[in-house]
Amino acid sequence: MASTVGKKYDFTGKVALITGSSSGIGAAIALQFAEYGARVTITGRDSETLKAVGKEIEDKSGHRPLQIHGDFIDQSFANELIEKTITEYGQLDFLVNNAGIGTIGGLESENFMAEFDKVFAINVRAPVHLIKLAASHLEKTKGNIINISSIASLVPV
Repeated sequence: MASTVGKKYDFTGKVALITGSSSGIGAAIALQFAEYGARVTITGRDSETLKAVGKEIEDKSGHRPLQIHGDFIDQSFANELIEKTITEYGQLDFLVNNAGIGTIGGLESENFMAEFDKVFAINVRAPVHLIKLAASHLEKTKGNIINISSIASLVPV
């Protein structure tokens, strides 16, 4: 197990749930939490990349993450994330809402409303739902919520 001695933070005994952590910023956040001693739940839509990130986290930190494959289009996925994290670790200290998608279609797109509904479900509804489900657990640990957004939201396509 990797030591947190000399590191900027010591999250030993803490639990972090990071959405959208099978790649990119989410994967880096999950790895950093684990390297600082936290037990982490990682999640994503691509099971193969999720497994690869899980292996990297375990190799670099000595902590094996809880890996939950799924998609926020399925509204029950938020329940599954919270329930499995609490069942596995018994607490929640950090909720990092990082999962998000974009769309390349504009107003002229034939499927504009369907694309809008999907983006809204993943980028807005899912984080709010997770916050609602996690709030009581985070209150017990005096935990934190970190919401991440894209600068793309400032410039509509």
